[in-house]
Amino acid sequence: MRIPIYLAVGALLVRATEAQVPPPIPLRTLGTILATGTSPVGALVDIRPLSDGRVLVNDPQKRQLLLYDASLSNPIVVADTTSSTQKAYGKGGASITPYLADSTLFIDQTSLAVLVVDPSGKIARTFAVPRAADITFMTRPTVYGNPGFDGKSGLIYRKPVLSLAAPRGAGAPVTMRQDSAFIVRADIATHAIDTIGAIRLSGSNTTTTIGADGRISTKRIMNPVPTVDDWTVASDGSVALIRGGDFHIDWVSPDGTKSSSPRIPFDWKHLTDSAKAAMIDSIKAIYAAEPESLTTTVDGVKRTIARPPIPDVVEPSELPDYMPPFGPVLPPFFVARADADGNVWIPINGPGLRRTPAYDVVNRKGALVDRIQLLPGFTLLGFGPGVVYVSSRNDQGVGVLSRVRIH
Repeated sequence: MRIPIYLAVGALLVRATEAQVPPPIPLRTLGTILATGTSPVGALVDIRPLSDGRVLVNDPQKRQLLLYDASLSNPIVVADTTSSTQKAYGKGGASITPYLADSTLFIDQTSLAVLVVDPSGKIARTFAVPRAADITFMTRPTVYGNPGFDGKSGLIYRKPVLSLAAPRGAGAPVTMRQDSAFIVRADIATHAIDTIGAIRLSGSNTTTTIGADGRISTKRIMNPVPTVDDWTVASDGSVALIRGGDFHIDWVSPDGTKSSSPRIPFDWKHLTDSAKAAMIDSIKAIYAAEPESLTTTVDGVKRTIARPPIPDVVEPSELPDYMPPFGPVLPPFFVARADADGNVWIPINGPGLRRTPAYDVVNRKGALVDRIQLLPGFTLLGFGPGVVYVSSRNDQGVGVLSRVRIH
């Protein structure tokens, strides 16, 4: 599902909804920009702020792991793509996850290794990943949610659930569907895997069918406003399972204790039958209006990209009666994150919020304590005590890293 479709849906909702009781806290923008780096960064970097203001930056596109000073400049190389050194990054994906104190776990997809990076940027030790088959889910931050650490010995990440429909009779096709995921904890010492909970995904209903002749076919039925769940790991190691159906959080503490907090106030928007029908018709029209192919130039080479197949869309009656509080993960914007002060930042739906994301900030008790909208062009990357780190583009169009005061 492509981002332009969600932008179109947001525009439709402005005209098609009825306001309910709004949250008691108005949206506001972030505080003062405290520092902006001079070294260029990509839009999709993965960062790990340290307690003294230095920042470890993982750039998967350049395949570099860099440690910036407190001014967010003067990076030193922790890992790069030079195979002749002791700092080889690898050819596959990698991610960084906060570990004990100011140390960091660098998880490398190519070597199936977990490197412990100490506060000085040196590799302190290396050990094998807890489960090699799950390496993709540990090294794709924002796509599968941000892996975290429970403060003891558990690495927490999202693992898809694949439902398999048994064939009915000889020669009948086998059907696979993926509409949910498990959140699991992998012990980095014993490699034991425990399931923490489950979340709903289902931005679209994708069915893969394997026929008796071995041929594979895929059919996608898109739901433009699905009701989904999200998740993140709080600063105390607790896992927050954020429920989109009634907008509350189920908590799982590092010791396994489970609890639920009250519903979070939200300006629910009612979708009338006519609004649902108009939404479906508009989405079909958007796909039909796109060109059959698009020609682009990559590294000086012209490439022609064919238009993706026009998906089927659910019937209007299958859409929810109220606009969900948040939608499917759309990296790098729409993914829940936990700040350094014990709060969970939940990206919320609303008119105009797709280009300038807004977040409901919820504390460990599940209470709404703040509502923050980013400035245009800002992408939220991570947190330090009382601050948030964002990427943006400077006057020359170069991506830069900034530290911004939350209040």
